[in-house]
Amino acid sequence: MSQRWLVVFTAAIAIFLFAEGGSAAYVATVIPTLEVTPDTAFATAEDIAKARDLLPAVYLVAVEGFLFGVISVACAIGLVMRKPWAHRALLVTSIFLAITAAIAIGMAPQRWDKQAVFVLSSALLWWDARKRRTT
Repeated sequence: MSQRWLVVFTAAIAIFLFAEGGSAAYVATVIPTLEVTPDTAFATAEDIAKARDLLPAVYLVAVEGFLFGVISVACAIGLVMRKPWAHRALLVTSIFLAITAAIAIGMAPQRWDKQAVFVLSSALLWWDARKRRTT
């Protein structure tokens, strides 16, 4: 992956992280206010209890999105400025992002599809780092 594509890839992941974190933060504010409403996804008290049980996972995803989004933006800027720390920081951050995404999948398996994007992007960064070391 060339330097330019790595910057674009990192910026795109940052945007996706911010979007995921923002939507999770919004959901975290809505869940506590849910009330039983017939003919909706929250038609029973049990449905609301299930939603409230997901609240810790929603908080984790919100923090994940904002924290790793900011770090991704910083790494993208560092890559543009050709700072020597940028590649290393991006690699280390991708490890922690993959771990956080795996934890989020474990806490809320129905969110696996969005979290899998972060695991796959991390794997792509690891592959790129390995390729850079061997060339």
